[in-house]
Amino acid sequence: MSMDDRPKHLDALLAHVADNLPDEAEAPTPIASPAQTLADQEEQSTARARALLAPIEAKVREAKDRERDKHRTTVLLEAADELDRYVGPQSSSTDPAVEGARLVIRELRRMAGASAVAGVVRYRKRPIEVDTIQWTGDNESAVQAFVGGPSHFYALSPEDREGSDDPEATATVYDKLHSTWVLVYTGQHIVRGVKGEFYPIAEDVLAETYEPVSDPS
Repeated sequence: MSMDDRPKHLDALLAHVADNLPDEAEAPTPIASPAQTLADQEEQSTARARALLAPIEAKVREAKDRERDKHRTTVLLEAADELDRYVGPQSSSTDPAVEGARLVIRELRRMAGASAVAGVVRYRKRPIEVDTIQWTGDNESAVQAFVGGPSHFYALSPEDREGSDDPEATATVYDKLHSTWVLVYTGQHIVRGVKGEFYPIAEDVLAETYEPVSDPS
């Protein structure tokens, strides 16, 4: 039988099938497997959780940065103040080591200022009263009586000065707070600190830092 001899109803059936075939451009949407659906849900949940945590994590990092900068500023200032404590009394010295120390102090304070951030609190030193006596070069006994005896202060002999790190120094005082001897220059004042320690200070620095008490007790 040739194709020309096929029944008429077969042509109608073929035409119906052809009319109902899906368009190639409209491919059917595949049905996702349960495993894929679960994976997609977990990914969406993770993304939402990250979006919620992002602001909190940013605040935590910001707080840690502030705390780190505050600690760095405090350490730098403390180091500058501690170094200034020993350089200050030698303000009249021309020793290159002292000049170098002054440069270090300025750099430490500059670094502290550069690291200052919002939230750093500035403090002012409380007013305190101290007792002093000036070393004139010929009042060794009076100074020794003030500091506690020859074991805490004595004038340097010419031989001692020649072998000293700074021949311009004429005496030395013991700083018990730091367990060290500090050189003293003629004209400097010996200060008794708030913790009972003794240290020298130049007269101009004393005038800038303290003022005389009219009725010392």
